Amino acid sequence: MRYLMLWILMLPLAAAAAAPQSNLPAPEIRDLYILPELRGEKVDLKVRWTTPTPTRGRVALADGRLVVEEDPSCLRGSTNARDRGEGWANNHRATLAGVPGKGPWRIRITATDPQGRATERVATATMEPPAQKGEEGKIALRILGYGPERRGEVAATGIPFPKGALFDASRLRARAQDGRLVPVQADVWSRWPGDGSIKWILAALPAPGPEVTLEYGAPAVAPETPLRVSESPDAITLDTGGARLVVPRREGVAGGFFRGQERRAGFPVSVLVDAEGHRLQGRILRAEVENGPAPALRAVVRVDGEHAAQGQAGPRYPFTLRIHACAGASGFRVFHTFENDHVAQEMTAFQALELRFPGAVATTVLGERTHPLPAGARLFQQEDNSYVLTAPATGKGKHAAGWVNTAQGARIGVRHFREQYPKSIEAGPDATVVGLLPALPGAIYDGRPEESKLFAHLRGGRYTFRQGFAKTHELYVDVSGDARAQTRLDEPLILAAPPEWYARGALRALGPLEPGWADYNAITARNLETLLQHREAGREFGVIHFGDWYGERTWNWGNLEYDLHHGLFLQFARTGDRRFFDQAVISARHQMDVDTIHHHREPARVGQQWIHSVMHTAGYYPKEFQGMGRYAAEGWSDNRGHVWAGGLFDAALFTGDRRAWEVATRIADWAAGPQITNFDFGNAREPGWMLILVMSAYNATGDPFYLNAAKRMIERVREKSHPDEGFYAHPLPRGHCECDPPHRGEAGFMMGVLMTGMKMYYEVTGDERVADDIVKAARFLVKTMWEPEKLGFRYTSCPKTNVTYSSATIELEGIAFAARRANDPALAEVCRQALAAALPTLTGAGKGMGFYLRSAPQMLDAVAALPGPSFDDYRRRMEALVRSPARRPYPGPLGNPDYEEGHDGWVTRTGFSLAIVPEGAHAGRAGARVTGKGRGQNEYLVTIYDTRGTNPMEITGLEPGKSYRVSAWLKVDRITPGAPAPSIRCSLRDRERTRESFVSNAYDLSRLGTWQRLERVFQVPDYAYSAYVAVNTDTRDEVEIDLSVDDWSLAPADSGAVTTPLRLVVDAATATLGEGTTRERVSPPLGFPALSGGEARWTLRVPREGEYSLWARVAGAGVEIRIGDMVASLKPAEGEWSWVRWERPLRLPAGECVITARLVGKDARLSRIVVTDEALAAR
Repeated sequence: MRYLMLWILMLPLAAAAAAPQSNLPAPEIRDLYILPELRGEKVDLKVRWTTPTPTRGRVALADGRLVVEEDPSCLRGSTNARDRGEGWANNHRATLAGVPGKGPWRIRITATDPQGRATERVATATMEPPAQKGEEGKIALRILGYGPERRGEVAATGIPFPKGALFDASRLRARAQDGRLVPVQADVWSRWPGDGSIKWILAALPAPGPEVTLEYGAPAVAPETPLRVSESPDAITLDTGGARLVVPRREGVAGGFFRGQERRAGFPVSVLVDAEGHRLQGRILRAEVENGPAPALRAVVRVDGEHAAQGQAGPRYPFTLRIHACAGASGFRVFHTFENDHVAQEMTAFQALELRFPGAVATTVLGERTHPLPAGARLFQQEDNSYVLTAPATGKGKHAAGWVNTAQGARIGVRHFREQYPKSIEAGPDATVVGLLPALPGAIYDGRPEESKLFAHLRGGRYTFRQGFAKTHELYVDVSGDARAQTRLDEPLILAAPPEWYARGALRALGPLEPGWADYNAITARNLETLLQHREAGREFGVIHFGDWYGERTWNWGNLEYDLHHGLFLQFARTGDRRFFDQAVISARHQMDVDTIHHHREPARVGQQWIHSVMHTAGYYPKEFQGMGRYAAEGWSDNRGHVWAGGLFDAALFTGDRRAWEVATRIADWAAGPQITNFDFGNAREPGWMLILVMSAYNATGDPFYLNAAKRMIERVREKSHPDEGFYAHPLPRGHCECDPPHRGEAGFMMGVLMTGMKMYYEVTGDERVADDIVKAARFLVKTMWEPEKLGFRYTSCPKTNVTYSSATIELEGIAFAARRANDPALAEVCRQALAAALPTLTGAGKGMGFYLRSAPQMLDAVAALPGPSFDDYRRRMEALVRSPARRPYPGPLGNPDYEEGHDGWVTRTGFSLAIVPEGAHAGRAGARVTGKGRGQNEYLVTIYDTRGTNPMEITGLEPGKSYRVSAWLKVDRITPGAPAPSIRCSLRDRERTRESFVSNAYDLSRLGTWQRLERVFQVPDYAYSAYVAVNTDTRDEVEIDLSVDDWSLAPADSGAVTTPLRLVVDAATATLGEGTTRERVSPPLGFPALSGGEARWTLRVPREGEYSLWARVAGAGVEIRIGDMVASLKPAEGEWSWVRWERPLRLPAGECVITARLVGKDARLSRIVVTDEALAAR
């Protein structure tokens, strides 16, 4: 137990007199913390400190009885700094373990720099029990998964407590619905810094019904039939009352699973088969009870071993078994983790990994039905949708359940058996063999079309993994033969507290829980369904894939950007919906095994995460593969803008998964230790994500080592920041700005990430300078990126970048904080408008879901706290305006088809620049010119999409079942020899993703420098919600081009094609005003100029005689428009702003004509008139 700690800085000693000269300042010890932690009868003294310059530290009791060097993991050196500083550190920690006595203790900390200069500080630490007694209270818990047949089964889940509520974990009990008292075992996982009160417990209790009340601050009750744990030098014995397990602590000790005195199965033996076929039998090194000393309801025993002989040189291939035992259970939950520590080579091949249960002879196996399993036969799940039984058994199916029955009465099952294929269950002559990585029957996966997505690690009939890879499997061994064991494995009971309880501080914030915010929950529930549907449809399964999502850049896995499981756990807390909990656990287990480096020849890389790569870790293909570069070849693991551990800490705290805790701290230790040495950064995302990571670690652990790391990063951010901007504004790189010279600033989402990290730091420290910096950064972001008419933020500070919407979920937490702190109503209004526009865009699965979900609860909380009207009412009013077709500057599906007014609605891909210039025009005054060099992109130029219609320039409203023609004029002046000819396409989307594309004829490259018209006719399917058009590269190879595009058309195909549509536009800004006419600007999100009252006049030049349509954007009582002898009366439905078409065709001669508009009535308003020969459907 950690108690309240006090420390007094006693004596700073001078630097060593004989130290060599240096331009660097002498070492200085700062930010000193000492945390006494009781370990039995002794105390561990955890010492944390920083030094402004890199040093190496030592800690000792002042009397010299105990001396330790600082934790060597801090000295690994940064993989990102120019000066790696290997052997030195800025952030330090050490532990004086097993210190006798009860204090006070005098402790000496020494810091020595590379020049040999040293300094010391002496501190006194004391340990005192908390003075507070805590509170008395009750928490109403639901037991998810409960049914009458599961009465008495132990449910174990993490429960948080607000600061100061509970200090003593023994003062907990539960009460059933009928009033009976129910025992509770509470394992303390973390405490609040400062007062030492309990922050998180893992609560375990026998389920008395579907609901139970947890009472805290009340005397505990003992279980009637407790779990019995006994230990000897040879073994640990777990007796649940329904089953018994003997866990050997050394080789030669017979263990196993027992029913009474009858052994139903031997203790599992881990066997690894290397590439040459050598069978490496696992050897037990140690076993211990992890949640001691005397667990009465739930115990976890950890067994560590290795697949190597004692004294053998080379890799050890370690494994860990964790066995969970619960009072009254007839079986045991078993976790098996394997790690590849072969760091002498990048990739290691294996033939198999088995878990053998000696003395358990298989009889039947459960696939889609029960199959006999005679000796020598096996069930082999070869893909997610296919299993076969091998001779002498016969049979096949799709989804095997993964359970086996034995002649001795044991049932053994593997959770997510088919989802983590390949898998097998084999009937050995004297054992049941579970193939965690089963031997493969030859090269059955080689050359498959899905190889680079699903099978590359299985080529050649071998498993191939990178150094540092790990994999965990979950099994259940039941000794009663009870068929309900499958439910216990697949659906463990979960305790769910009310959302209001989770919102009391331990999770920072959950956002508003009132009914008015229910739309967010509905949106997220739909997106979860989409995630699961995409997983099934895309077959996103497999032993290294399950839990992740595919297609971040077409050919790679997402590696769970951006901490998807953290967002899923938060949504479980918001809703109590078990689906979010279960999927969060699945994703967390993927990250903790596959995406994290657990061993590496360079120690500084241990704890890094692989960024989104082909086959998760890369290493299976050359860099030329599909133009994926490093994401296919060497991979990228030291990108500090793609690393997180919050979801893993959540997994540990919500589920009691100690491996999740180990891996989360491994990642956080990398970030807080060696990465802080000589810390610097190039963009806001690096300190942003790193701050979020280390502050998540601090919030979970209370260890100031992580807080000190955050402080060092904050200091560096402030050093590089302009005093009026609050962050480091820099020249934007290519991809964020294609201008020359580039604009100065940042990407908006990167600033959002940084502001969130800074806010997390401020919440803990109260550092007012940091709060003020957030205000400055928020104002810079709004000033340089907010577009009020679009209700969104541009991607970066470059004015040519496109408006995005989902990024608001990352940006608004900081902006809303700034609005409240500065009492700035303008910032507050931006927050409301941006959130109202962003909510409908929060769709999709994978990256899209992870992007918003990890930040949205805190963002919603910050926006809901702003003063002002109910956001629910505000959002509904704003949504009606956002959805108005009148926001589009042109009445057709394409809002900007001819570039006469700029590039709005269009964007180029990375490497290509877009200029609207006269020389790019096919007709009219201007056209689009695309130049540059790029690779890995399928488009040169594309309209914006994926905004759910929030951006008026997105193509929506195409009529299902109707045929349309898309056309454009292209002129290619230069293109890389051998590159494919450009074409155009129209791609159709449902509400989440692109479903179908229609591609035109290709540009004829034999006629370079000529204008050519490309077109394609297509029929709109029923699913179509939106669309986009693009100029295709048709290659992922590098291509350089000089291309002009103009005069797009997207119109009904049955109306006849005008090869070059004329679009003649006049608007309020260019009108000659008559008496009584006023010009105004409509408030956002419409934001366009408008006229009211009186008359207005324009002179229009018509290039050619023809038949035209007349459109006007009007509101109110309507307008009367006169052109020559024609008079058109146009009035919108219900008086709201609308595009209205005159029902009669307009015949105009070539030459100049005068347009006169008379505004009828007080509320009549006119914004724009369009005369066009393009056949547009009435809107």
